[in-house]
Amino acid sequence: MMSEQQQVFNIWEKSSFSKPLHRDTFKGMHLAALQHLAEKSSDKELYVIRYADHDFVLLEVKGTLSKDMHIDLGATGVGGMWLCLQFQGQTIFSAYERLAPERMAAVKTRVEGTDPCLSSEKNWGLFLGLSAALQQQLTMEFPILNDYLTKQLEGIPLPEVPISYADRRLLDTFSKMKFGSFSTKHHLGQLYLKLYANYAQRLPYAERRSTDESNIQLYHRAKQYIQENCMEKLLDRETLADALHCSVRTINRAFEGRKLSLAAQVLDARLRKARELLKHRTDLPIEQIALMLYFYDGSHLNIHYKKRFHRTPRQERKEVKAKRR
Repeated sequence: MMSEQQQVFNIWEKSSFSKPLHRDTFKGMHLAALQHLAEKSSDKELYVIRYADHDFVLLEVKGTLSKDMHIDLGATGVGGMWLCLQFQGQTIFSAYERLAPERMAAVKTRVEGTDPCLSSEKNWGLFLGLSAALQQQLTMEFPILNDYLTKQLEGIPLPEVPISYADRRLLDTFSKMKFGSFSTKHHLGQLYLKLYANYAQRLPYAERRSTDESNIQLYHRAKQYIQENCMEKLLDRETLADALHCSVRTINRAFEGRKLSLAAQVLDARLRKARELLKHRTDLPIEQIALMLYFYDGSHLNIHYKKRFHRTPRQERKEVKAKRR
């Protein structure tokens, strides 16, 4: 009779996918060496290997899915800390959090969140769970993990890192080991310790890169918002922060070191809009266009327009009219 902790996963649904799994699929899985200790399951789409005891839960899935498939990690009995390695396909943790191919990340499963989901494609993932007692010991040994996992529970995604050559060597070595009733615990402990050590070592770099990427994305979102709303009177930092659902400080960081400051971006967007109106709304007087875009008057527009486009608004309009004749 299996213990409650061993009866941990029920992750796939029956499907009509007709292409059978290749018999070598199982042999190439990292947990295949545990086959006399672990459970092996398969349907027409997916091989599943799972091992569970009081301290460790390991799950490996490999196959080609015709539709997305949920993984019930919350039913494992462990405390919700997982090291996830994605070799192919994607694991979807939420609408905004996806673990991409060739990446790994530690995650805390959230009670209120939806179960992770394997994407409908060629998919191969390895999920390593820990008991609550071992989680506490591990985060004491690697305090940086506890800091980042706390951030994740506050809604900040934990950075992912590439699966390294050292990680692959470690998994290859593990898959060639001989396992017995006494040695299994030791081998699993070594695997977890080394994988987490590799991951923790790269976390600070991953966070910096993640922050840089977030700032770049926010900068481009801000630029787009300015372009689309350049005829609004207020386009300051507070307005942008409110529109983009972030803090003024975050907006400031996004514009740090950019070629154009926020004020310069607003001015450039309004000058571009002025050029568009000059060309396509010839019924509008230049003075009116200037006021519509919050320049003091036609002369103020004239100064900035000439500096930006090397011609005056009047010359721009004259050229447009000449082309239409």
